[in-house]
Amino acid sequence: MQPVTILRELISSLRIPQYAIWRVKVNGVEVSFDHHLQDGDTVEIFAPGDPN
Repeated sequence: MQPVTILRELISSLRIPQYAIWRVKVNGVEVSFDHHLQDGDTVEIFAPGDPN
């Protein structure tokens, strides 16, 4: 399996529909779905109803 390098690919691999996501943060910073991920990044995915 090839490593995931773009946030959009990670979300797709988790089978989370993009329309269900209202915010994504990498290392505490809000980013776009085209953000390139690095080893050790922390990814937070927020969906409607999430209190954060």
